[in-house]
Amino acid sequence: MLAMSARRNRGFSLVELMVALVIGLVAVLAMTQVFVNSEGQRRTTGSGTDAQTAAAVALYSLQSAINSAGYALNSPIIQSCATAYGYNDPDGSGPLPGSAIPNLSFFPIRVIDGGTGSDTIIVATGNTLSSGLPARLENVMGQADSDLKVDNTAGCIKDGFAIVSDGAQCTLMQITGVDIPFSLLRHEESGDAPYNPSSGFLTANNWPRYSTGNAVLCLSNGLARRSFAVESGRLVMKDPPESATSTQLAPDIVALKAQYGISISGDSDAVVNWVEATGSWANPSVADRQRIKAVRIGIVARSAQPEREDASSTCTTPGGVVNQGPCLWQDDAANPAPQINLSGDPAWRRYRYKTFSTIAVLRNFMWKPPL
Repeated sequence: MLAMSARRNRGFSLVELMVALVIGLVAVLAMTQVFVNSEGQRRTTGSGTDAQTAAAVALYSLQSAINSAGYALNSPIIQSCATAYGYNDPDGSGPLPGSAIPNLSFFPIRVIDGGTGSDTIIVATGNTLSSGLPARLENVMGQADSDLKVDNTAGCIKDGFAIVSDGAQCTLMQITGVDIPFSLLRHEESGDAPYNPSSGFLTANNWPRYSTGNAVLCLSNGLARRSFAVESGRLVMKDPPESATSTQLAPDIVALKAQYGISISGDSDAVVNWVEATGSWANPSVADRQRIKAVRIGIVARSAQPEREDASSTCTTPGGVVNQGPCLWQDDAANPAPQINLSGDPAWRRYRYKTFSTIAVLRNFMWKPPL
């Protein structure tokens, strides 16, 4: 009786325990694998959604800015300026730290080619609600800071701005007074007019004096100049372009590329070719500026988290452009797409990418009035 009771109460054998342990480990391994795959799929889907959202915001910001480029600046004489003069003294102590505004241009759009990196887009627009039609100068300026006698003062207000042009040169001035009965615009140096340099600065830097018949365009709130670029994996805006600080528009953007859409002549609005801002198009002549009718932009958004294995590879476009990253758009040999090179990051293949592109038309330039 005692022997039979001992056999019944001995519990599980070592073999039985090992079999149960193996079965448990297999079950845990299966559940872990399902969890890892599910978490990877969730992360990939979430990253893709985040990248798509960031790209949509970035593309909307760029297209909106380019579409509005040239607002209130769409006079051919203003846009044809080969040399632009402007000054700014933020603290009003002048003439230093005030200085000439670098790379000032009144042309609506400029693309700075980034080589194998991202491009920079600079947009200029009149930041105004009460700009008037271009006026004509009715006197000869004895000095660069002489009063302007114009044939009308529409849209000209105190503390507003004026652009004066002879077709080759343009000067940005801040209006310090409007004498409506005598149709005079004053632009004296003062602490309340940081955009007007001193007479000594004007003379030392050979600022132009304008004559009868030259164009005068008034802007109530001045000139808005903004640049768009990719910095540290995000799309940023600088206002103005020479600002030391930037505003983030969209995260997880690793590349920005742009091309000019050009017409056969300045009088035509039909785009016949797409060119990058290199060679003669790096600093286009006045005649070539008139041929720019649109800008094709492409951006590359990246997932926030890398994958455990390579998720991306090189891509070659139909036009033969080899990319260390995704292709921007379908192209041909006559109009090749810009090259994307993400190899600066050794782990670039571990990320997933989405590309977005659109064409932004320079509406204000195409609808420019005659002058």
